[in-house]
Amino acid sequence: MEIESLLKSVNIKNVAKTKAIMIGSGVILGGVLIFVVVRKIKKASERKGDVADGKRYDVVDRSDDVNSVPIKTNNLTLSEGDAILISQNLLTAMDKWGSDEEAIYDQLNRCETRDDLLLIIRKFGVKPYSGTGVAANWLTRTGFKNLNGWLRAELSKKETVKVKAIYDKLNVPF
Repeated sequence: MEIESLLKSVNIKNVAKTKAIMIGSGVILGGVLIFVVVRKIKKASERKGDVADGKRYDVVDRSDDVNSVPIKTNNLTLSEGDAILISQNLLTAMDKWGSDEEAIYDQLNRCETRDDLLLIIRKFGVKPYSGTGVAANWLTRTGFKNLNGWLRAELSKKETVKVKAIYDKLNVPF
């Protein structure tokens, strides 16, 4: 009854309709919250035990893992500008809700050599990750990830198998 008197005190004429809208909004918000929590739990359980080159990757992928790998410039088939553009395209394919898996595969398949892929990973750098895009606010941010971390977090197990095949073909651990 307190809600009804509060609504009447602020000159809400249709109290029943307003209460229904408030309840509906709460249900929708609760559903979205449950979806986000379940998705994060599912992604965390899928990532558990990811191992590449004897290193275990759990929550955060570090930039120094990538930057310590030397790139042989004479093996590059992509220019530095191409690598920057591809890394930006990859971020766009993963940013916000959902991912454009085909765009991810297309961009990664542009790499002809191991050094091409390493350059793209390096140019991608380390970006804030929230599960809903890089522009999300600090409350939803779950950490910072490099390209490999973003791919593992954004893609399903089935989709990461395709990415791993591209990495394996170029002899880069995923």
